[in-house]
Amino acid sequence: MARRTDRNLKAVYRAAERWVDVALRDNNSLFTPDKPIWSAETLNDFYGRFVANPEDDSADSFGVKLGRQLDGAPPETSQLAAEALYVHFLIASSIRGETKRKQITDVLDRTGLNIQIPSDLNETLDLGIVSVGSAFNTRRDAQIRLIVEFARHWKTLREERRSECLQDPWAMKEEVFAINFPFSGPQAAALLHMIYPETFEAMVSNERKQRITRELSHLIESPSGDLDRDLLAIRQQLQERFGEEFQFHYPAVLELWEPDPSKWGQFIRWARRLIDYPGSSRMSETTNSRAQPISRRPELLSNQARRDGVTICSGHLVRQTI
Repeated sequence: MARRTDRNLKAVYRAAERWVDVALRDNNSLFTPDKPIWSAETLNDFYGRFVANPEDDSADSFGVKLGRQLDGAPPETSQLAAEALYVHFLIASSIRGETKRKQITDVLDRTGLNIQIPSDLNETLDLGIVSVGSAFNTRRDAQIRLIVEFARHWKTLREERRSECLQDPWAMKEEVFAINFPFSGPQAAALLHMIYPETFEAMVSNERKQRITRELSHLIESPSGDLDRDLLAIRQQLQERFGEEFQFHYPAVLELWEPDPSKWGQFIRWARRLIDYPGSSRMSETTNSRAQPISRRPELLSNQARRDGVTICSGHLVRQTI
């Protein structure tokens, strides 16, 4: 399963489940239960101030710009902005808890209502699930916009469709990806993992997903072209070798899709790909059939292997000397 279990992240996943309950199943609040913060009305007000009224390209920080956009806003709108920031930060392990906390509380202070982050949610700010890239930090406006636009879109869906999405991860993906604009990809991936952590990988980098599926596509007989579906299929193939709870960044798994770039590393890479090629275990009835495909199917590798510094001689892969 894609859910991270290698660290104690249960509190983070519980917080994500709470957001689904209060924002997607209802119109409530993460910080003040039974207060209608994630309502269509409040979302529309924040949308008008934040998305429809973008700040200039000045050197001011995101927090300063957001403060100007919230000038004169109702307390509920400012609280929604703070809770959206909380959801945004939930997945990020590479941002310090103090930094997350300050940005959220600075916005909460604008409500004038002395609202505190509940203690169980507050502790998750020191955790996080994955290390996030630069776009997650430098284009925070795009990440928050994705959260707000998705939630706003969600409120317009028929009840039957919302129920379907809460039971079917692929239906949910369709609705999340219905909101699409530059730099929004990391947050979309983060939302999908937090809503369906068993299905969608704990990754916010589309480039990393592409690299894994490109390098390991030989493990699945019919790639779908959908990165997340193909990653899930690859995961199911690798579970027999690495266990259900493995992560793609584990060293033994990492070397499968991010191999040693040296010529010997490339030799190992292509030898492993041929051994793992679907159906290779059926090529021989002998007990060592998985050792035979290199000599039996050299045509699968010959062209690419030569480009990577590996020569095939008499049906065998041979490392070139340097």
